[in-house]
Amino acid sequence: MKKWIVAVLAATAMASAIAATEVTKTAEGAPSVLVADRFASDYEAVAVDQATRKVTLKAADGTTTSIVAGPAVRNFSQIKAGDQVEGKFLQVLATGDVGPAPARK
Repeated sequence: MKKWIVAVLAATAMASAIAATEVTKTAEGAPSVLVADRFASDYEAVAVDQATRKVTLKAADGTTTSIVAGPAVRNFSQIKAGDQVEGKFLQVLATGDVGPAPARK
């Protein structure tokens, strides 16, 4: 079994842990927050589609997730189902004030 590294940029609704936080103001003066976190974990590649570069990864707890590997993933053509891969992820949460919420009916 070979071990490969899969790098992914993932924009998510929540960051699991805060590694960097930046609070700024938008052009209109509204607050804006950017939170980013990097993490890595080991997975088993359970399905690999070479044509679309989609790979399904299984974590140690049995959960699976599918990603599309970008061009930064070198040697993608050599990854096969059953290989151990290391996923390197960047989670980003960006917020901003978009004004008052619409009135509920």
